[in-house]
Amino acid sequence: MAGFKRTPDIDRLHHRQRGGVIVFVESEDDYQIFAERWFFDIGEKLTFESADRDTPERGGGGCGVVCNLVDKAIDDGICAFGIIDRDSLMNNDLWEIWWEENDERFLEYRPFGDRIRVLLRWELENYLLDAKAMEIEIADERFCSPRSSKQCAQDCLKYASELKNIASAHIVLQRYKCGKLNPGFGSNPPHTGAKLHDKLIAHLDKKSVPTAQDTLAAERTSVDRFDRPDADVLQRWERLSRMVDGKGTLKYLGSMLQVPLYKRRAALASRIREQNRIPADIQGYVDEFLGC
Repeated sequence: MAGFKRTPDIDRLHHRQRGGVIVFVESEDDYQIFAERWFFDIGEKLTFESADRDTPERGGGGCGVVCNLVDKAIDDGICAFGIIDRDSLMNNDLWEIWWEENDERFLEYRPFGDRIRVLLRWELENYLLDAKAMEIEIADERFCSPRSSKQCAQDCLKYASELKNIASAHIVLQRYKCGKLNPGFGSNPPHTGAKLHDKLIAHLDKKSVPTAQDTLAAERTSVDRFDRPDADVLQRWERLSRMVDGKGTLKYLGSMLQVPLYKRRAALASRIREQNRIPADIQGYVDEFLGC
């Protein structure tokens, strides 16, 4: 018997019958974090749905699909919202908002409409770069006692320059519409310092980015503004980790620390929930949706 695929009409009928608030997220991975590991106890008042579920209407997830699904749900009389990654701003050349350093001002922007909320960090994976959660997973992998969150953050910050260079190269590619930097670039085998920098420049040259070295340096200056070298170690890591490539950072740190952090994304999300560390901006969005 052929597999059964839900049609758009069945989706919409299901939403109407269920009631409550529907929140569309970009991918199945995002759904697993939001619905199965962070907000599994909300009940029927609010349900999450992935934009890349296998239906003829969708054909893949991402910002644009989330926006379209929310619009269609509203047209059908369904209370719906969407949550998208901050990197959607890059994809849509909304650079002024992308580089906004003030969190309060950033959260007031509605570049994709009143029903779409943009995460404070590069992408959802950035929220998994929580020092406490990472240290628990590192200790489990090494079968030892966890150290302090501060010690974990210090280890991560040893690679601050490399992570900022990788993020800067990714931004350059986005700005010049030259594709994306593959997650894990420079991780296998691991590259650091000048060796990684030169590898990034060579990649940008290959993609025909003009004056690659100067262009990379200019974007690196902008990324540097999010760093706080004089702050407490934990505060510095929290600040910096929002504006690096989330997936790439999990892979890079995993390679350097010899712990497969990217593969442990589900566990990291669960640890964050267990430690009552769901990020304030995400919790704020969910509370707002529940109040509708």
